[in-house]
Amino acid sequence: MLVKWSNIPVLMLLSDPDDESRNPKVYFVRLFLQIIGGKLYSVYSNDLDLFPNNMEFTEMETKSRKRSFNEQRHDPSSTKYRRTYDSLCLSIQSSCIFLDFNQTYDNVCFKCTETTDQYRPGMPYKLLHYPMRSSVEIIFSIIDLDFLQEIHLGLNSCTGQHYYGLINIIVNKVPILIDYAGLRHDMAFREESFSIPKHLCVHGENKVKVQLSNNSPGIFWLSDARITATRFSLNTKYGLGNCFKSNGHKKTTMAVLSKLLLHMLLFLLSFCIILPVVVFYSWNKPFSMVFTLFHGDNSIKTWADTLNNQRLAKAKQYLATINETFLPGYIGEPELAVVIVTVNRTNQDYDKSGYILQTVAATHKMFVQDKIFPNKIMMICNVDVFPQNYTEVVKLKSSIPVIQRYGLSSLPITFDFKRRVLYGTKIYPNSYYKETVDYMYCLETAHSLRPKYVLMIEDDSMPRSNALEIIHHKLQYLKRKSTSTLHGEFVYIKLFYPPKWQGYGFELSRVSEIICIGCIGGSTLVAINLMTCKSRSNFIRFAYFLYGAWLFVLVVLTIGRQNVLEFFSSSKHFYTLRPSPGCCTPAMLYSGKHIPQVINFLETHYKDLHTDLALHTFIKQTGIPAYQIEPNLFHHIGMYTSLSSKTHKSAEEFIFDDSQ
Repeated sequence: MLVKWSNIPVLMLLSDPDDESRNPKVYFVRLFLQIIGGKLYSVYSNDLDLFPNNMEFTEMETKSRKRSFNEQRHDPSSTKYRRTYDSLCLSIQSSCIFLDFNQTYDNVCFKCTETTDQYRPGMPYKLLHYPMRSSVEIIFSIIDLDFLQEIHLGLNSCTGQHYYGLINIIVNKVPILIDYAGLRHDMAFREESFSIPKHLCVHGENKVKVQLSNNSPGIFWLSDARITATRFSLNTKYGLGNCFKSNGHKKTTMAVLSKLLLHMLLFLLSFCIILPVVVFYSWNKPFSMVFTLFHGDNSIKTWADTLNNQRLAKAKQYLATINETFLPGYIGEPELAVVIVTVNRTNQDYDKSGYILQTVAATHKMFVQDKIFPNKIMMICNVDVFPQNYTEVVKLKSSIPVIQRYGLSSLPITFDFKRRVLYGTKIYPNSYYKETVDYMYCLETAHSLRPKYVLMIEDDSMPRSNALEIIHHKLQYLKRKSTSTLHGEFVYIKLFYPPKWQGYGFELSRVSEIICIGCIGGSTLVAINLMTCKSRSNFIRFAYFLYGAWLFVLVVLTIGRQNVLEFFSSSKHFYTLRPSPGCCTPAMLYSGKHIPQVINFLETHYKDLHTDLALHTFIKQTGIPAYQIEPNLFHHIGMYTSLSSKTHKSAEEFIFDDSQ
């Protein structure tokens, strides 16, 4: 039989493989014909078997097979095969890819193979005869792996009768079949199907490699290939079949509905269990979404008054046990000066509130228990016009140093002489003027002791028990920051910000928090779904993500940001520093370096701005940073303000747990 090789006719002579000894005449005739043909073509007398009778086609049979073969390949209406040239792609629309190895594809790569139609005239095929070198690599793309149930590789191939070829099939560099010899060895082309494990496939590009095995004694003939995919039915398409066992393809409508109901039941159970628990937790938490649904204004005020009375009783009990020996002294210049600014309130309800006693007791307890600032001093700054009438402070003089704006002081404090008139004035147009000057006086006299930091506390603010520990932790953070940038210094750190303004709103930072919480919730439910149902459907994952995001956002909105922040108070590492807002001044930590500038600025603007707004204007004009710490390190207990005797603040702000 004549075949074309490099456009030169070459006679292919084959010896009988059953004859163990080669015929020297045949061998030399074959070699001679190859040399004169100008091309040494390797024909393996022991690798290729004699042409069997069932492979000899008449001319009519050959034409008929070629016509049928081409019709199947090129007929666009044919459902048996589907061909693609530019990109081999399995998707939910296509279920089969046919590859004729006599065509050129960008996604099919042949290595060390040869082509001939010797045993099948007009229908060439590939020869794989170099072990571990001869191979065919098919690259195909899967649009959505979740929609495919099974993937098969079909090979139209054959091997010899005795010295048959062995192949390895490798999927994405993982062997799935080693030394495979085929079902029959009668030299008849037949298609065999091999299952491709779905777990080895990936979304996007996949590679299947058919390689002649290293142990192959003969060659392997390969004509064409098919990659077929079985799609999921409707219920498995949406992920139900991945989560629950089914009985093959005989899934009834009832089974589909039951699995759909299981997913819905999971959503409903989480909704009906989690939200009631959240409501039960939040019903008595101020600033939660449901707090005012369970409590009226009168009950809230009564509750706040009751808590205040309990704190006052504890404060009196504690102060009765202290004396001057309990207060640590300082040597030289203290590292920290703690100043409580106080003035006698004229409101009748204030007479029973005892704010100063609660503040002094909590601050003193924090002060003596602290070991982080060993060299520190605590004082009360009494700015009342008639200090002798402020009996609560007068009683504390024996235990705690007191400095007085309008009287004698227990400490050797000084201030700028040019402000003596300002500090000696007793009558002001309004109480806000006096408030700012009082604040200046206490801050300047405390700074005269040369501390590194000054902690200014108003007389209606109670610190947490670990406040100094957290302050020290944040100061160390700022020191580390100052070594790498120029922004390590600061004017002050605001240690309290009104809870009513700490809730969720439309500020960029608050919206970002909501988005992050939603992403955490969605990712959590997707992870739970993967661990339990192991669904690989993107539709199901997206549904779980949306539900988780919605559920987590709903939970935190119900609890309220103020109460969410309380979870962060469990460790000093969870506290954060934010740029300081304008309001307010119940508790402020000042850097001693910038106190003179602050006092000079307040002296100039005390008539124009309130104290907190003047401080905020100062940092905006100078560009020196100031921070606010979250969560709050202080609780505000002053429901009745010293600036007004007619009204009280919202009682909801003054309901808190003072045991922290």
